[in-house]
Amino acid sequence: MLMPCHQDEICEELQISRQTWRKWRSELPRLASRKGGKSRFTSGELLALKALHYLKRQHGVPFRKSAQVSDEIFDLCRYTHWDEITASVLAINTKSKTAELIDPSNEEEVFKAFSVTIYLVPIGELLVELKDNIHRDYEPASLQKATRHEDHRAEPCYR
Repeated sequence: MLMPCHQDEICEELQISRQTWRKWRSELPRLASRKGGKSRFTSGELLALKALHYLKRQHGVPFRKSAQVSDEIFDLCRYTHWDEITASVLAINTKSKTAELIDPSNEEEVFKAFSVTIYLVPIGELLVELKDNIHRDYEPASLQKATRHEDHRAEPCYR
């Protein structure tokens, strides 16, 4: 993570109200332990939230249901190199409480995912959208300075 995000930046990126954000924080285990309005979140966590928001918005999955698999989604978004994520689709099975990245060009992998997966999230597209927002509002000098101190796997949060 290069630049931590504050809750206001997350609300702006996801286009949600602070009330909705508070509800999400109470329902998602990874966020519930964080107290106060000054908490900071990695851009990997922001990407996971975008995926969960997509799941709710496009598939109507309530957060209490997606919360069962949210830790796996947070881990995938935080610890997988973003180049790999960009070329992937997130396959989520809320029944078995699993999430995995699959290659959408691999027909066998996609067929297997459809046979056992309840939801597919275009995580690569969400990442590209997030990166566009990051780079649109971010100063290159600040990016270079932050890169020396942080994890190389995730992109900076936009300011």
